[in-house]
Amino acid sequence: MLTPGRSLPQNGGVQQALVALAAAVPVCIGVLVLRRRPRHPGGWLLVAHGVLFFVLLTFDELSTSRTGLIVDQLTMGAWVGLFLCLVIIAYLLPDGRTANRLWRWWVRVGLFGVLVFVVGAAGDRQGFADAHAGAALPVPWLPEPVSGLLGVVGLLFVALLITGSFFAVWWRLRRAYGDERLQLLWLVWGALTVPVTLLAGWVNYFLLDEGPLFPAALGLIAVGLPVTVGVAILRHRLFDIRLVLSRTLTYLLLVVAVVAVYALLLFATDWLIGNDTVGGLLAVGVVAVAVHPAYSFLRLRIERWVYGLRSDPRAAIRLLADRTEAADPDGLVEAVTDAVASALQVGRVWVEASGAEQDTALRTPMIHRNEQRADRGDPRRGQGLHCGGTAARRRPAATGDRRGGPVARDPAARCLPVRCSDVRGDRPRGAPGAARRG
Repeated sequence: MLTPGRSLPQNGGVQQALVALAAAVPVCIGVLVLRRRPRHPGGWLLVAHGVLFFVLLTFDELSTSRTGLIVDQLTMGAWVGLFLCLVIIAYLLPDGRTANRLWRWWVRVGLFGVLVFVVGAAGDRQGFADAHAGAALPVPWLPEPVSGLLGVVGLLFVALLITGSFFAVWWRLRRAYGDERLQLLWLVWGALTVPVTLLAGWVNYFLLDEGPLFPAALGLIAVGLPVTVGVAILRHRLFDIRLVLSRTLTYLLLVVAVVAVYALLLFATDWLIGNDTVGGLLAVGVVAVAVHPAYSFLRLRIERWVYGLRSDPRAAIRLLADRTEAADPDGLVEAVTDAVASALQVGRVWVEASGAEQDTALRTPMIHRNEQRADRGDPRRGQGLHCGGTAARRRPAATGDRRGGPVARDPAARCLPVRCSDVRGDRPRGAPGAARRG
């Protein structure tokens, strides 16, 4: 049995209206993306997603004519089209290309697996007979063992394609900075509708006895994810997605943890002592005591993942101190720039010199291992770090790139003004001796 049920319980015209809305939203967003970014494949994929969503959920009634039976047979595995385009978009954001050649081949193999699954599902005799009152396949197909094998192998590739999209986004997030990181965070925020929908489905099944909650949750994922994809491509600075994402993740994980702990304690006490009342009181007490520490724990780690060490200045200072203490004296600038890049989640930190005519910073000595290595400039005067007595002439910039870029080897360019722009990519302000993000 390789195919799910053909249709969900419907609620008259309301269900059809929800399907039409969920299909129209990605189509409209896709058209808008195509008008503004015609070379980005995300627009075409959003349009295709909307069309497939509408066709597969609108024309899903079982047929009795021969032509209809043939269509039903050939499309028994077409349900993967409900999410296939969104999965491909996850591999292509934010620039419309896969991260590297390995991911490109992964996507190609996954799409081939989707085709294999559709071919195998079309030969599912038992599933077709169960859905069509015992009718046989109208079109002769491959032998049943071959169809079953193709269906199982294809389904495995479909599962790997879906799972791989999460790892592809995670892989890119670890290496992304600036606008690219903001675009990926929009995708992550939209992808949170997937666990929310699954949670709503479980609540709908176990507590509401197949109520209306799950169809509404399906509408959320059908509309929410395409909307966030469109914003990621066109307007990723619409608002501070980092703040929204950190709060959403914190409260979502906190709710899941509270529900899981409450249910586990209730089940354990009922199994051990056979008293639901005692178990409920114990669970409520444990949750009341642990909810605030759990909230603090989750918020700290999620904000560190989203913001870097911006959310924990003391940790950033400790990182800078540890890097500079462990650094060789000739590699001090490289250690400082690498620590700044790691703490602020920027891709590259420039260190540039300024001329004597522009050098008006107030300085205090910078001591490293009991030796004065530089002067620390007052940032209010537009300067960063200066070497004492060496800022009178311009020197090449020293660059620290946490992605493997070289640092200037010229010893004369070791202690120079250092500053980096933030992850939002804002232009640095102040004197010409400011550093810039790469």
